[in-house]
Formats: sequence, C-alpha cells, structure tokens
Amino acid sequence: RKAAQAELKNIPRPLALKLLERSLAAEGDTLRIIESLNVLETIKGDSALARQLFNKYSGHLDSAVSLAALRSIAKYRDDESFNLVASHIKDKDPEVRHRILNYLCWNFEERCLSFALAAFHDGDHRVRRTAALIMGSLKAEEAMTGLITLLNDPDKDVQESANSSLKKITGKDFGFNPSASQARRDEAVDGWNKWWRENQAKFGRPKHNVAAA
Repeated sequence: RKAAQAELKNIPRPLALKLLERSLAAEGDTLRIIESLNVLETIKGDSALARQLFNKYSGHLDSAVSLAALRSIAKYRDDESFNLVASHIKDKDPEVRHRILNYLCWNFEERCLSFALAAFHDGDHRVRRTAALIMGSLKAEEAMTGLITLLNDPDKDVQESANSSLKKITGKDFGFNPSASQARRDEAVDGWNKWWRENQAKFGRPKHNVAAA
C-alpha cells in the first residue's frame, strides 16, 4: 500500500486524484482514510477535486478523520477555508477545539485572535494553554488583561504559558513562578496588574482588528 501511494506522485495528477477518490470511497478503516488524506495533501496542487474531498471528510463522524481533512483545508488560507475550519471551534471534544485553534492561528494568524481570546474561558486546560501560547507568538497586546487573569488559572501549565506570553509581548518579567507560594504568585500578579495599568496607554491602539468570535 505504501509503495502504491508513493507511485501516485509519479503519474499524472488528474489520474492520481481519481485513484485516491476511488480508494477513499471504498475505504472504511479510519487509519487508512487518514493515510489517504495525507497522501492527497502531498499531490493536491490546485485541484478542485482535492478540495472537494477534504471538504467531504471534514464532516466525518470520526474526529481523527475530520481533523486530518480540516488540517489540509486550513492550508488554503482563504475565506472559505477559514469559515469551514472555524465552524468546528465549539466542538464538544476538547481535543478537536485544541487542534482547530492551532489550525486557525498558524494558518490565519491575527484572524484567529477573537477565537483565541474566547478560548481563555474554555473548560479544558489544553485549550486555554494553546490560546495563551498563541497570543505570545502573535504578540497580541489585546490579550494582556486576559493573560494576566490566566496567571491565576487552576492549571499550572496554563499559568506558565500565560506568563511566557506576557514576557514575549512586553519584554517585562515580574518573577512569576507557578511553583512558588501563593503569596509570591500574588505579588507577581500584582506587579503585572500595576505595570499594565500604568503602561496600557503607551501601547496605543490594538495592532490587530479583533472582531467578536
């Protein structure tokens, strides 16, 4: 099977895509569907058929299949793909929400900020941690207040991620340590809050246009 999939790259793309389409239609095994979608990603080019297949499997009942398709859809980086991927951001499965947030932010950057801000309140710590890290990577000043709030998150990994992003955005460090005593953590949080109150105006208007999610 691996050899046959590798050979698809050596035949005309229209034929290869048709063969993959037939293979997917006849396949019932989840892992093999994902395998075929991954191969499709490598040969898709600008084919409308490839996009149709990704769209079809984005609604698969198995979340692993759906995520494999959505990962490829996000790479088109246009309005249609953004809207389709974003439609899964409130999935009941936290692993799906976590992955979708990553797909949106690494492919659409600031367009995902409203979703990442909303994810600060997600019930799953992995989603909150992902949202916090994304804000640091994008240096999103709009997230400052939310990130400071996350320093009191119940999960220490979320706290550490929020602190890391605060330092990336501002270049400041108030010595926050998730493993420190409550008193030391409170002192560091107070430091962040005081600094932000005194310096918020200096940041000017937000550099990203964040619409409501």
